[in-house]
Amino acid sequence: MSKMNEMPPAFLAPEWVLRGQRDYGYPEGIRLRAHRVMAETQKLVDQTNKATERMQEDVNKKLEDPGCPDVEGELYRKLEEMVEEIEALQMLGTRLEGAIESCSEALSITLLCLAERQKYVGASPDRVESELMKERELIERVISLLHCTLKQTNEQTRLNRSATYFLERDLQDNFQAEQIDSFCCILTKPPPNVVYAEEPDLTTPGVSSEDWNTITNMKVSKLEQQRRNSISLRAQAQSTLERTATDLRRQHQATGGAIEENTQDNRKAKEEMEESLAKVLADTESVDNNMASLGESIEAKQGQLSVAQVQLAARSQRPRIEQCQDAAQVQLLAMVQELSAYISGLSESLSLVEVELRSLNRSQVFLEEQIQIRANALKNNEATYGLLQQKANCHSF
Repeated sequence: MSKMNEMPPAFLAPEWVLRGQRDYGYPEGIRLRAHRVMAETQKLVDQTNKATERMQEDVNKKLEDPGCPDVEGELYRKLEEMVEEIEALQMLGTRLEGAIESCSEALSITLLCLAERQKYVGASPDRVESELMKERELIERVISLLHCTLKQTNEQTRLNRSATYFLERDLQDNFQAEQIDSFCCILTKPPPNVVYAEEPDLTTPGVSSEDWNTITNMKVSKLEQQRRNSISLRAQAQSTLERTATDLRRQHQATGGAIEENTQDNRKAKEEMEESLAKVLADTESVDNNMASLGESIEAKQGQLSVAQVQLAARSQRPRIEQCQDAAQVQLLAMVQELSAYISGLSESLSLVEVELRSLNRSQVFLEEQIQIRANALKNNEATYGLLQQKANCHSF
């Protein structure tokens, strides 16, 4: 207690001055240092603000222009072209299916024509059947070729759809990336109530701009290659359809021409045979009349011969002295000989006439058969031509 009440030691004047200077200089130094620290801090704040603004501007510029070429418009154009190409291939596939159906119908009609030609008596291979066989072989080859072309078309359509799928996916990814970049461009200040994400991975993701350009160009090149393949296939298929349609029409015309020529030949032959048959029938009637006349003549001569023979037999009953070679006896003997010769000659003539009649009868039967064959051929041609008319429109693809 006594110490607390003690008076502080007294300072001499010089000591007091030094003590005052020291007590004043210490806080002044602290204050100056604080000012210096605040100035440096403010300078750092200004520098970081400027650097941050500059970096934000650079980021926004990069977000607006990421350094990758804007291929979205080209990709959309490629997508539209590919969609149009797919539609064109689908239309081509429909045409090919219709062409196959038409050819199948034409083939069934051709086979029916060949079957119809076997139904008639006397049917034999001719130019019409040969042309029908050629037409059948041609249609079968065309159907096989169209099936192969349709298979290629379906495969190319599948490839185009696959390329379209991946292109649409790339465009969707591109759209999402643009939406994210747009959001990042307008995000300059933290929004209220923002939920900060975890610390992002600062490693560089994905591929570089050069690699991205290379990959995109490869995709566009493959897509363009598929489109060119599709166009080439359509041109080839169109050429195939036109060529096969022309070949089928030409063969159809050849078959029709063969039928018309065969019809004219058979009609002409039938008319000639009918004229010949009419002559044969007339000759047969004449021969029949001649045979009847010969028969009557032979019968009359035989009657006269019988009378003469009876007369000779009766004269042989005369008394012996009366059996002399008188004129009547000589005449009767000569008459019997001549009548026998006449009858023999007439019989031989009758035999010859009978032979000719049989020949005429055979000719009549032959001509009637040939006329029937020609008539069957005309019916056959008529039926075949009618069937061919049913497939007249089967060769337009």
